[in-house]
Amino acid sequence: PRTGSPADTAPRTDMGGSRGDAAADAGRLSDAQLGADAGLRDGRALYTAQCASCHGDVGQGGAGPALTRPYVREYLADYIDAEMPLGRPELCDRACAEAIADYILADLRAAAPTECGPEGAAGPRALRLLNRREWVVSVRALFAESAATPQAACDALGACDWLRASCADGVCMDDPCPVKTFAFDPGDRALRSVHVAGTFNGWAPTVAAGGWPLRFDASVGRFIGKFEVPDGEHQYKLVLDEREWVADPSNPRRVSDGFSGENSVLAQACAGQPQAGGLALPEVAALARDLPAETRPRGFAYDTHASATLVTPSHIEAWLAAGRAVARVVEARAAAVAPCVGAPDCARDFVPRWLERAFRAPQAPRPSLAT
Repeated sequence: PRTGSPADTAPRTDMGGSRGDAAADAGRLSDAQLGADAGLRDGRALYTAQCASCHGDVGQGGAGPALTRPYVREYLADYIDAEMPLGRPELCDRACAEAIADYILADLRAAAPTECGPEGAAGPRALRLLNRREWVVSVRALFAESAATPQAACDALGACDWLRASCADGVCMDDPCPVKTFAFDPGDRALRSVHVAGTFNGWAPTVAAGGWPLRFDASVGRFIGKFEVPDGEHQYKLVLDEREWVADPSNPRRVSDGFSGENSVLAQACAGQPQAGGLALPEVAALARDLPAETRPRGFAYDTHASATLVTPSHIEAWLAAGRAVARVVEARAAAVAPCVGAPDCARDFVPRWLERAFRAPQAPRPSLAT
């Protein structure tokens, strides 16, 4: 008998992404292998080879959705047989689809953990996409503030006026107007985390939900975070260990929170002021929110697993959309990203310096720039 509502039992149409041709061919088991043991072990091997890079090694989701719904076996097998792997369904025949469906329904959490191979053994070389963290850092490096005023030399934030400046590339640089510094002195408390939650980020209760995380900086002895705050009057609190909500001790301006406590108040007014530069870190991170999340195979603690960043249709659509969003912002702030815009020979002046950012090395002069 079938169980669940029609929405739960209907074939899914958003179940995953595609692996590259070579990777998918390598992941297909032979008919002899499949026929020799069509039980859970083969289902696990097939799932690992053809599905885990998008859905995660235990079905937790990533480039593809999480596999947590109460699927009906015949619908699940039909869908896998007809559609999966996305764009290359011929790689998984009916027996393969049934083995994967049985494995998904049996219990994905029984998956064997990722194990390292013998010493010296390496997998095939492969190109991969940047993950979200790497993309944010790269975009920030290419289109970051360019007109801030250098101050004193520094080797740590504590060497600067850290409330109003940052230590970048060995010198103290004034923070642009939209960027505000949030700080918390933990004193003798051993805190695991501190983040900012307020009207500017939906009162996010956790960092994962959008809270602005502060990092402990030994040079100033405080949790520190610098974030771009939009114009307007905002209320906020600091959240300690994602459970204790307190007003900002360093900000005397407060209002009642309506629950016998107080919210800190921050007023921001940067409209009409000269902007120091291009894309600031918080807004670049916001542009990356719709990029597919990275899957992390069990036993692999980092977000750089190659199979988790293979190109899928969902990657392509999300990355194109993020690129267009960056282009719109950069176009609107052309004068901040390239201060010479409108001046004669701007391209000849700006492009070589921008290429040094892009390639992280001086570029040989190119005569074509003079034309």
